[in-house]
Amino acid sequence: MHAVAVSVNIESGKEEEAREALRANVIPMIKQSPGLIGGYFMDPGGGHGYSILVYDSEENANNAKQMAENAPRPDFVKLGIAQVMEVIESL
Repeated sequence: MHAVAVSVNIESGKEEEAREALRANVIPMIKQSPGLIGGYFMDPGGGHGYSILVYDSEENANNAKQMAENAPRPDFVKLGIAQVMEVIESL
């Protein structure tokens, strides 16, 4: 398994709009990505949001990373780091 860790920066005061965009646009797109095992999206406290998406293979995780980097997003959401890592342990 491999995970994609993504960080975003959200303009102050736009957190609720960012959550709405996440629910309406981002999550439906991610749900269709090949090899998805699961995902977690953290509350954007202090203007920083984070997600962890787990995939069945490195190839599918890298494709998801490219999707994250190239996906359209509102002007008030800026992509931070998107990184693919091997999952070495899980609970």
